[in-house]
Amino acid sequence: MFRCAKSGSLSPLTKLVVQVVSLLLLAAGIGLIAFARRTQSVERNPPAVAPEPDPASIQGSSAKRLTDEGFVGVVVAGKAADIAPKMTGRLEGIHVKVGERLAANAPIATLDTAQIRQELNMGEAKLKVARADEQRASTEHAQARENLETLTGLQSGGHISEKELSAARYQEKVASAALDAAHARVAEAQANVAQLRENLAQATVRAPYAGTVSERYLDPGSMVGPTTPIIRLISAEDLRVRFAVREELAGTVGYGMAVRVEVIALNANLNGVIENIAPEVDIASRHILAEARLDPLPDGFKKAIPSGLEARVSVIAPVHTGAH
Repeated sequence: MFRCAKSGSLSPLTKLVVQVVSLLLLAAGIGLIAFARRTQSVERNPPAVAPEPDPASIQGSSAKRLTDEGFVGVVVAGKAADIAPKMTGRLEGIHVKVGERLAANAPIATLDTAQIRQELNMGEAKLKVARADEQRASTEHAQARENLETLTGLQSGGHISEKELSAARYQEKVASAALDAAHARVAEAQANVAQLRENLAQATVRAPYAGTVSERYLDPGSMVGPTTPIIRLISAEDLRVRFAVREELAGTVGYGMAVRVEVIALNANLNGVIENIAPEVDIASRHILAEARLDPLPDGFKKAIPSGLEARVSVIAPVHTGAH
């Protein structure tokens, strides 16, 4: 197939094939030598394995972040309620004004009591009549019972007939029934008078707890009832702060942790304890809400702290008071 100039010599194409094969064998040998050296190096010096993260270190890092973090909050009243009367009537007078601090049971407003007083006078008069009837029935029953006892003794001696004794027994039973009815009328009259007196007392609307009047809804002359509030009353003492915590820090906030609260508008610093934590993250803001009860105001603190003021909350982690 190939022509040679001399006997035993190779053609140029054959020489090229031999050279290519030689180069491939040489490259394979070099690759094997390099792989062997790399394997020996790995066996002598195995790669370093990264250590497992220390849970205590992670917790300490989160606690430090929590301590350094400041949360935006708002001061809220521990108690807040719209105060309405327990009965229906016309509002005769309001005895408080917005911003006034009230003691527990202090009068707030008064309803028109003219009709109640009239009904009470009538009820008390009926009670007097019922008691008089009761007294008369009691006397008649005592006489009938005494007469029965006397006739019973005479009948045993044969001085009166059985018919006369039966009549005495009947009179005693009638007197006893009349006395029971008189007792019932007195009880009914007493209950009516007690209810009217309770209505008269309820005509004066009182503060259920100590607090501050935050809003007044009505004026004298208005018709009110159990569903018609007159004022809004917020607690002046039991203050709380609500604040939002980012979801990545949610696991580091716990019940009983101490907080420091800076009321920005008053330049006041207060202390408190976390009592409530929302069980889920708010979808829109990706925060959870927490609430802390503030300690009583220190002696000498003269300023009132209105509900709704903005505050800066710092969690003192990992301090835990054990409070729930």
